[in-house]
This record gives sequence, structure tokens and C-alpha cells, in this order.
Amino acid sequence: MAAAAEVIELSKKFRGTTVVDQVSFTVETGSVLALLGPNGAGKSTTVSMVCGLLRSDGGHARVLGDDVVSDPKKIHSHVGVMFQDTIVYEDLTADENLRLFGGLHGLRGKRLRDRISSVLELVQLTDHRKRRVSTYSGGMKRRLAMAVVLLHEPPMLVLDEPTLGIDVQARNAIWERILTLREDGHAILLCTNYMEEVDRLADHVVILDHGRVVVNEPMEKVRARAGGVAVRLSMGQVPPSNLLEGLQDMRWETSDQHVVLSFRLPQGAADLPRLLSTIEGHTSILGIEMHEPTMSDVFLAITGRELRD
Repeated sequence: MAAAAEVIELSKKFRGTTVVDQVSFTVETGSVLALLGPNGAGKSTTVSMVCGLLRSDGGHARVLGDDVVSDPKKIHSHVGVMFQDTIVYEDLTADENLRLFGGLHGLRGKRLRDRISSVLELVQLTDHRKRRVSTYSGGMKRRLAMAVVLLHEPPMLVLDEPTLGIDVQARNAIWERILTLREDGHAILLCTNYMEEVDRLADHVVILDHGRVVVNEPMEKVRARAGGVAVRLSMGQVPPSNLLEGLQDMRWETSDQHVVLSFRLPQGAADLPRLLSTIEGHTSILGIEMHEPTMSDVFLAITGRELRD
């Protein structure tokens, strides 16, 4: 895939303290990159520099080949930013909000009307376009904020906590919109504290800690950092120990009817069929449970801290 945004050794200091330290990553077209880190890790500062809202002290960033410092107007046309705070006018209707923001992007006449109809349909607010935003639920306001971001058809989106403070149903609706946008070829830089959101949406993960990149890998490699797939195997009796060589974190539980072996497969579930076939020659297998590592597992394994610290 082609690079939509390239971040190359970005650095930033505040009052002599380095808060972003030579951060580099690439956001590819048709993908979601999740930018994670504990509070104070440098995420917001990095995003502000990528969007051209803050000058770096070192390094540079390009969006669709344009430098964020030398041509900020082009960057603002390339990028749609959805902030943590929902920035819409509650005394206006959805239509009126979109006409206002569309005008700021230079949209006029039929093109503006067509874009408003298109984005309202995408975020499923067409039937509510004439209502004042003050009557909307929190989830509807976040969907309208996403419509504002998409109005000028930016090829890259920066979504900062897009589902903050909304209910599960609204969150799932926004996730579906994000996946649709990815399939349509948008490049998406996602900042979030919801690990379930990362599990659901991300293709690539960058984790910052103390202003530096500690992980910059595709999602499948990131998951492997948590120790592979966890397996619980219920069996009729304990199999010969030589069949279990190489398994990690083995633990046994016993009862009158069966024994349970818990372990990890570092390379994922691909090795499980061969192991089961070998064990079945010595004892009956009564049940199997598997647990893929979540992003919460990965994050704690890497930083040793909860994301909201």
C-alpha cells in the first residue's frame, strides 16, 4: 500500500523538556493506524504536529507528499480531524452545521448540497437533518462530528477518541463507519484509550511511552508480544510429559472426572492441530478453550501500565 502520511523523527520540547523524541511512523492508504500510549506519552503533541497545528522542533511530516510546515493549507485540505470534544453548534440543525463547515472549506451550491446528503447518509442521520443538534443524543452528536470531518472528502482522517463517552450501540455504529471508510481507501490515524476499539479496527499499532516509539508493528506481530494464544485443554487423564515439550506457562488443574492443562502457544494457534492429534493417541480430549491476546494484554506486557495512568 502507498503511504498517505510519513512521520520522520518528529521531536518537540516544552520548556526544555522533550515530550516527543524522534517519533517515526507511516500511515498507509486503506488502513487504520492506532496511536497509543499512557497519558503524557506524547500522542496529542504528535498528532498536532502531523495535522500542521503545531510546529516541530526537529524532524518533519508529510501528508500525500506535502510537508506539513511549508504548505499547511494543502494539509488542511488533505486531512479531516475529529477532536475529542464534539465541535458542532447545538443551536443549529445538522443541515445548518454542515452548510457552515462546508462553506469554510470552499464548498458551494449543488456540490455542497450533494456532499451534505452523502455524509448524512453515511452516518445515518438523514432522517434527523432538520433537528437542532441540542436534541441529539451523545452518539448522534459524535456521528454528526464525523460527518463534518468527511464533508470536504479528505483522503486522510485523524480520529481522536471518536467514541468517547457514548453508549455501546452508538460506538458500534461509528466503528462500522470507520471500517467502511477504510475499505473505501481512506488512511486513518486513530488515537484511543479503548483497547476494544484497537482490537476491532487497527491494522497497525504504534505505542509511545515517555515520548518515544516503543512499538511500531502490524497488528498480528503486536498480538504475539503478549505471549501467543492461551489454551485450556480438558482431558481424561494426563498425557505423557514428552508430548508437552515446548509449551509455555503450563498449569494443571484436576478433578474427579478430568484434568485441565492451561498453556500458551507463542506462535499462535497454527500448532494446535498437530498437538491435539498427538495427545488424542494417549487420552480423550473433552474440551478446548482458546483466548487470543487482547490489546490490553499487549499494552500491559509492553509498558507495564494501564492506558489511563
